[in-house]
This record gives sequence, structure tokens and C-alpha cells, in this order.
Amino acid sequence: MSLALAALALVIAFALLWTGVRRMSWATPLHAVLSALDLLALALALMQLGWLGVALFVGVNVVGFMAWGTAGAVYADAELASAAALGGGEKSDMRALSEALQKEQALKVLGPRRRANLIRLLSERARTPAEVRHMATPLGMLWIIGDRPDLSWLVERFDSLLRLYDKAAVDAMEVADTITVSSQQSATTQNEMIEALVVASGGTATASTTMASGSMA
Repeated sequence: MSLALAALALVIAFALLWTGVRRMSWATPLHAVLSALDLLALALALMQLGWLGVALFVGVNVVGFMAWGTAGAVYADAELASAAALGGGEKSDMRALSEALQKEQALKVLGPRRRANLIRLLSERARTPAEVRHMATPLGMLWIIGDRPDLSWLVERFDSLLRLYDKAAVDAMEVADTITVSSQQSATTQNEMIEALVVASGGTATASTTMASGSMA
């Protein structure tokens, strides 16, 4: 009975990690210590179960990996369908756009879920597929090299910045470069620089909490 309970506890522990209910964090020394202790506890549980623990480890992670991939594909497809509806186009066009963006080196780190989310968010801003194509790469670069804010906040602020300064979508990379250089040469973060530029041009300030990074992969 104790062996069965230990095996069940191990399966539940891995399931919680895969579903995101329980997360490993290395953001602070305390979080790092707690995460290391969690890993140590899992390792000890595996050792106690022997070959059964190894089998459970492999089996649960294979199932988790497959389920995560399937869920990601479903999520991305739903985001692209929503983008097509918002933009008045076809989902096949949005899929083609996503595949084109996937080839961009700067956007590979975003992953399929966040990339599809980026397309949908830009479509919500009444951007055409052609405009999305021009804006996606600089937005992805700003997210990656900066403070990795919530993507919806970044899209809304960057889109507002282009419109307030009467910049076209083709100027997006130039604007992103200006933001990056300006933040590097000042005492402000990239998020603060974007917010300051929007407010300076007559835009409305947003709450700082909206800048927090999301956990989407």
C-alpha cells in the first residue's frame, strides 16, 4: 500500500508541474532554494521507488509532453481563427503568416502559442496581415531583449506609439530600435521608456501591474 501511495504521489507531483499548478522559480534566492528542495524531494522519491520510479518518470513525462504539445496546437489554432475573424480574412492566411513568422530568428524564442497570441493581439488593433508581418518581428525583439512584459500590454502600447507619432507599420523596426537605444542610454527600463513615449505624445498612462510578464510558453 505504501508503495502504491508513493507512486501516486509522484504521478501527482509531475502532473502538477506539467499543468503549471506548481512551478519551479529561480527569480530570487528563496525561490531558488525552494525549487531546489522540490527537485531533491522528487529525486529521493524516484530513488526509493527504484525501477518503478524510473518507469513512472518516463511515462508521466512522455504523456505530459504529448498533452502539452496537443494543447499548444489547439490554443494556437484558436488564436489564429480569432485573428482571422477580427481581420476579416481566412484562417489559412493567418496560418501562412504564422509559418512565415516562425522562420524569423527573432521570433523563435516566442514559441507557437505566444506567436499566435501576438498575431491575434495585433489583429485586435485593426492591423492587416501585412501590417502584422511588419510589426511582429520588432515586437518580438522588444519582448525578448527587454523586460518581457505582458504581451497584450506591449502590443497595445507599441501600436499606440506608432499611431500617436503617425508612423506606419513598416516603420515598426525603426521605432523599436529607437526604444532600445534610448532605454540603454538612460536610467529607465524598456517598459518605462515605452510608457514615457506614449504619455509624452498625448497617450494615456497604464497601471504598472499590466507590465507583468505572462507565463504563456
